[in-house]
Amino acid sequence: MGPVNLWGHWHPRLPFRRTPGPLERLAAFIDGTLERVEHRRVAEHIRSCEPCLRLLLEARALMAAEDASQQA
Repeated sequence: MGPVNLWGHWHPRLPFRRTPGPLERLAAFIDGTLERVEHRRVAEHIRSCEPCLRLLLEARALMAAEDASQQA
């Protein structure tokens, strides 16, 4: 049985998995922990994928808000 697609309405190619997958790669991209080749692949994908770009921008905004609240 394949992965359960709970995200289909949001991103049809983003399956829900219990193992590392696209969301973990995106988190590693944000953290800067991907190897150079994988970082470039993710960056190229984000440039052409509206849902992933939106998720990246939202994650960065949340991180910035959290940093600002910790400094206040």
